[in-house]
Amino acid sequence: PEIESQTQTDALPMSANFQIDLVRALRCLTPGEDDSPPQATILYQQVLRGALAATKADRGVLVLREPEAEALTLGAILPRDRDVSVNRVVLRAVLREHCAVLCNDALNDPRFQKTETVHKEKITSLIAHPLMRGKNAVGLLYLDTQERPHMFRRDHLQILHFLARIAVLAMDHRHMDLPKGK
Repeated sequence: PEIESQTQTDALPMSANFQIDLVRALRCLTPGEDDSPPQATILYQQVLRGALAATKADRGVLVLREPEAEALTLGAILPRDRDVSVNRVVLRAVLREHCAVLCNDALNDPRFQKTETVHKEKITSLIAHPLMRGKNAVGLLYLDTQERPHMFRRDHLQILHFLARIAVLAMDHRHMDLPKGK
């Protein structure tokens, strides 16, 4: 199990599959046929779709955080017909401590023994990364697998880092409704 600081994900070694996974993610970010600026919801879904494609996760969610109110809002969820709950341990690590999280044996990880989410939903692998604006975490990308342990690699953190940066830059550029940092 790993929890890594935001800066550590910048220098991860790349596996042989990294480029293939990155191309899968980037294909999902391709704009639609019209060149109109994407709505925030569509962009959130594209980023999340890219993360799922790159990691082969079962489910994912992009959560936004309003720093002043500590309120969380849903940016996107995939697949849309399934509920995805983000564990408190992951939320705390990602949003408060600005750490990326990678766990490939969540059912047996002591950090998740006292929480219902992991056991109830049979989450075996999970990965999360903060959406950072400056020094503020304004959201997170969260992915998991159910009943498929050891699905995520360390270089998947790098891909999530890359997608998170693209999301924040694109939303800033397009003047979308991402919460503003302090």
